[in-house]
Amino acid sequence: MSDEQELCTSTLYKDNKDWSDIVPIYPSEDEDRAVKIAVTEDFIDAFAYFRAILKKKEFSNRVLILLEDCIRLNPANYTVWQYRRETLKALNSDLKKEIKYLDTIIEETPKNYQVWHHRRLIVEQIGASMLDYELDFTGDILNDENKNYHAWQHRQWVVRTFKSPLDRELSFALRLLLEDPRNNSAYNYRYFLLTLYKKTEDRETIDSEISLAKKFIEGMPNNESVWNYLAGLLLENGISSNQNIVNFVEDLYERTEGQERSPMMVSFIADIMLENIEKRVNCEQSAERAKKLYNELIELDPVRVNYWKHQIHIVDFLVDQCDKPVWSWIMEGLFEMHRILRDVYPNGDPLIRFAVSDYVSRMLDSAWPERGYDRHEMLKVLGNVEPPVETNTEINQLGGLTMAINALADPKVKAAPQENEEATCDVESSEIDRFIDEIKRVEKPNKIDTVGNIIMFTRFENDGDITKLKNEVANLLRMHNEMTTAATSQTLLPITDLRLFIVNLYTGNSCNVSTSPLVIYPPYPQMRTWVISRNASQYLQVFRSITLHAFHLASTTVSKIPMKEEIKGTSTSSNYDVELFHPRAALNILKRLKICGLVNSRATSDEGVTYETNRLAWATAPKSKWSLFPYQRAAFPCTPSESSSRPATCLTQFVMDGRCVLLDLERKGAASKLRTNVGGKYLVSHLLIAKHGRIYLHTVDIAPRRVNKNLALHLSKMTPIRPPAIKPNTAQFKHVMEQLKLKKPEIDMIKGKNFNEENFKAFRKLRMGEAREKMLRLMRHIPLYAKDTFVFHPQVMKNFEPLATLITKKTLDDADVENCAATIMKVRQKRDQMVPFCSPKADIETTLVKNMSDASEQARIAIVEFARLLSLYRKNSEKHEKIYRDYDEALGVSKMLNLDVEDIIPNDTNIETFPCLFLKTDSTTLRRMLSDENLEDGEVVSPKRVKLFALNKSQEPREWIPIEIDVMELICNNVEEHVKKTRRDFAARENFGDDVVLYPNLNASQPEAAMADERAKHERGGSGTPPRTATNNRY
Repeated sequence: MSDEQELCTSTLYKDNKDWSDIVPIYPSEDEDRAVKIAVTEDFIDAFAYFRAILKKKEFSNRVLILLEDCIRLNPANYTVWQYRRETLKALNSDLKKEIKYLDTIIEETPKNYQVWHHRRLIVEQIGASMLDYELDFTGDILNDENKNYHAWQHRQWVVRTFKSPLDRELSFALRLLLEDPRNNSAYNYRYFLLTLYKKTEDRETIDSEISLAKKFIEGMPNNESVWNYLAGLLLENGISSNQNIVNFVEDLYERTEGQERSPMMVSFIADIMLENIEKRVNCEQSAERAKKLYNELIELDPVRVNYWKHQIHIVDFLVDQCDKPVWSWIMEGLFEMHRILRDVYPNGDPLIRFAVSDYVSRMLDSAWPERGYDRHEMLKVLGNVEPPVETNTEINQLGGLTMAINALADPKVKAAPQENEEATCDVESSEIDRFIDEIKRVEKPNKIDTVGNIIMFTRFENDGDITKLKNEVANLLRMHNEMTTAATSQTLLPITDLRLFIVNLYTGNSCNVSTSPLVIYPPYPQMRTWVISRNASQYLQVFRSITLHAFHLASTTVSKIPMKEEIKGTSTSSNYDVELFHPRAALNILKRLKICGLVNSRATSDEGVTYETNRLAWATAPKSKWSLFPYQRAAFPCTPSESSSRPATCLTQFVMDGRCVLLDLERKGAASKLRTNVGGKYLVSHLLIAKHGRIYLHTVDIAPRRVNKNLALHLSKMTPIRPPAIKPNTAQFKHVMEQLKLKKPEIDMIKGKNFNEENFKAFRKLRMGEAREKMLRLMRHIPLYAKDTFVFHPQVMKNFEPLATLITKKTLDDADVENCAATIMKVRQKRDQMVPFCSPKADIETTLVKNMSDASEQARIAIVEFARLLSLYRKNSEKHEKIYRDYDEALGVSKMLNLDVEDIIPNDTNIETFPCLFLKTDSTTLRRMLSDENLEDGEVVSPKRVKLFALNKSQEPREWIPIEIDVMELICNNVEEHVKKTRRDFAARENFGDDVVLYPNLNASQPEAAMADERAKHERGGSGTPPRTATNNRY
């Protein structure tokens, strides 16, 4: 045989003349050196041509043949299958033939993921007509291998996509189970069908499946698959919820000998006992039974002996948690903290995010909210999370801490500024550092720009664990700041002030973790730490302490609140205390006077809260005028620490009824040097006043007044007022306001012969409507911002002087008209000679002129803008109109300016020539306004003028008299009427639905009218004020 004949019979593509136009791409030496694979010559040849086709993007029938060879050589090559799909689509090939081809490939390689994926995409393109064919095909594959994962997955996709009848698929799965009762895939498929067709809550279907599972269990009790399937059927309500199953398993347990009992059966009963413990059902008996069963499993299943021993520890742990798990304490505390923050910061600050870290760390919310969560949003975030697995030995909190630090460093959210009042450090060291910095001329550090809090809940046993945690957080923070301060980092910000709050909760009798205040952490000064260790039952004190320290709140206790008590039919009075939380700034005056906030003796307390409270006494308001009351500086929202307690409810209800509470400061220590400010006996530092469903703590300025001798130095240190972001059009605004000055008429004009007694009465009652109308007219074409104008910039306006100044005059003489005409010709000459109105490098920011170097564009914009200004004054006089016409004719603005002449508001005279001066030209207007004479024929009354003066022609004008009104009384009456119409409960109880019975012994059976009379008889206004009646409705 010749060489030519041998080449003709070769199967290689390089020897095929039909492929001579393709240059194959063989693997390079580097590729061969990196991955050495033993492949045949056919493999190298086919894939070399496939690479060339892939590069050329050829789609043809010969490519399909090449791809078949490549698939034969390597069926798992995903790129080949992907290119085959593209070729089939380009050639519009028959996809059913492709299905037949895939049948052959799958039968040869039934566990090839790529071919099953290709088949799914082809079936999806064909549509629902492939349902029966695909079910039959997967059935044939499963007959050969009943646990083929790919076949089961494909069948599930077909059923889910094309909706095969449920009974047909249940029968298919049952047939496989009868053939092999241990077929876990068939059980899984049945459960998939129940879930897909939403039968997991269908009682009849579940009972039928339970009966089937019981039959399989009786025939083969050691079959773990059917026990798992039974547990899955009971997953919705728990395996102990079906008493029929419990009785069945218990009966099977009793009927089976000890050594013949199935480990799955014993484990199933043990799980029932664990569920009973979690549900608090016979905890001790269930725990004892569970331990007995696990000891039995140690004998029956020695392979998993360590697991069964671990389950015994789980039983002990669940028994310890029977009272209440720590997770529940934390959840209740978080909602209490949320209530306080929402009441004190009603605008939604500060922002909070949540993270959980056990065997895996996860953020419960995907991003920072735009504002603080409300109660329903917080329930949604925390309600779906599973509690951390406390028994897991692989718990690592570093993942959660890393997530928290990254969240605080998010540049999209601006963190609230933190106060540094509570930070403590070594004063001597600070002075030495400051002195050294001054010697070395070290620049001061930048202002804190990224700050935040991390509140961490733990269960440590000693201080060593706490110290280790602090070191880990400091290292994480250090590494974070080193990475974010790099020049290439732009996604996160460095954290310059981090406050770490560690909350250690325990359930036993004691714990060796010590409580410590908020202090700077010496190894890393950018971090401050705070630790509290309490029994979980003291969660309220814990969360109140956290809230006050972390969110800049303070505590004030209102003492000596008088309340009536009814005991055995007798009425007695008692005094109660109510603690209020509010922003720390409400006590700034007291701190500045060194009355409170000097020392926190509870910072290291092992019980109760870790903060001090400021005590203020209830004071009865004296009956004095409002003008004698001291000045109030600010108001802060506040909320009671226990919103549902009866004393807090009485206090909030009292304030919500429109009354105020005076809080008296006890005069001792530094306060003894201050003078009383209310009624001669009270030193009132704060008030409680309600508004819009919230209670506000008003601060009263009790500091003595002193003359500041260094006022100039103080003002020099004040932060200067920042200019607006967009520069306003101040030049033209000043120009207009100078024309709106209100001037008194000259006395000689008032005493003139035309100014009689009747005219004098009219003069006294005239309003300033003319000035307002003139202002609206002059400002209608003036832009608010400097960037929206060009001609009003001083560098440009000087080209129109003196025309710009003369046109604003009330009257013009001939010399003024000549000067205006000269200015017009000067502007025209500049336009014609292409002379720019301002330098291209002038400091002018405008959006009208796009190209400042274009003189023609400057001229066009300036001329048109100035024409609008002239149009505002054209009706002042005939000479004003002439100047506007000359400007139009000389510069041709009528073609460029779209201005409706009729839209011009007629220009009224200035204030000196107002009708009150009664010139001859105004006599008709005055007669029209003030007299009963009939109007002359053809005379038109201006609707605006009549509406402006609002005079009734049938009445004589009233003489002006000074207005005497008690503004405070008017405001109080309006506010009280508004409160009566919009009466609402205290927001804290309104949001959380806590109702408290104020008067449990009140006889509500008497008629409503009698109860109303009784209340009106004893009702009082404010603290010590008389009852509110129809004639006395101030409060």
